[in-house]
Amino acid sequence: MSIQLSDQEMSILGAMPGPAPCGFDVSTMMFDPDLMGRLERFAELMATGKSTIPAHLRGSPGDCLAITIQSMQWRMNPHAVAQKTHVVNGTLGYEAQLVNAVVTAMAPTKDRINYEWFGDWHKVIGKFATRQNGSGKSYQAPNWKPEDEQGLGVRAWATLKGEDEPRVLELLLTQAQVRNSTLWASDPKQQLAYLAVKRWARLHTPDVIMGVYTPDELEPVEEKSINPTPAKNSSRTERLRSKLTADAPMVSDEEETVTLDGILLKIEHAQSERELNEVVADAKHLKNTEQTKARKAYKEQLIKLRALESSEQDLN
Repeated sequence: MSIQLSDQEMSILGAMPGPAPCGFDVSTMMFDPDLMGRLERFAELMATGKSTIPAHLRGSPGDCLAITIQSMQWRMNPHAVAQKTHVVNGTLGYEAQLVNAVVTAMAPTKDRINYEWFGDWHKVIGKFATRQNGSGKSYQAPNWKPEDEQGLGVRAWATLKGEDEPRVLELLLTQAQVRNSTLWASDPKQQLAYLAVKRWARLHTPDVIMGVYTPDELEPVEEKSINPTPAKNSSRTERLRSKLTADAPMVSDEEETVTLDGILLKIEHAQSERELNEVVADAKHLKNTEQTKARKAYKEQLIKLRALESSEQDLN
């Protein structure tokens, strides 16, 4: 994260009063009109960038101001932080790599966070395939079976200042339910370590990354009515159905969001027609344009499976 600031930006930030970022306090800044004015001018200049900031920040000084303030709290370069942001469902999210850098730099620990992986990772390391989605774009997908993930995990720990015993957190690969990055296929150990650090910080030093979320945490979750209220004039059958619904087990609100990429992964990972047909129900939740792409991938995979089955029968 070594993106250079321009001379004009350096002059704006360098002219700020006080002990600069190390003593930066948001509450003090809000009541300092001179400091706020300088930050706003810096954000306006930053928003004019083309190659130094991502597309979702260009022409948006308000978002650039928020990132600048956050960067000063973290003692980091605003441009470097900006490059590690994404917009997910209208909310600004930060990449896992940045969150890990923040925790390492800002957490009140005696040492850096340590890692220890356990389990037979040879079952999944290097076991990925390069495929194409409906639009022809190449991506890497897991080429292992779900049972291969059993017992694989990482142990993360660090010792807080003033304590003698380290705070330890263990995380299994099977617990990583939302996997939006293709790095989960090509480098699952790194991705799980990133996730472990984030969860360690959420548990032991929540103030360090309060209000900071990675894209996987910003995925929408559909609300479900656990105990619907029946209509006053409902029939006996409707009242019975309502009671049965109320007595049913609670449904977890952490269902994986159905996305086109996720459906395409399942289709191309299917090993039989039965597995392929199981994806159809989920694909119905996609948009019409996405369903068209999923349908095309379904037909292609079905042809491959039937051709493979036919060749195996010929050999027998």
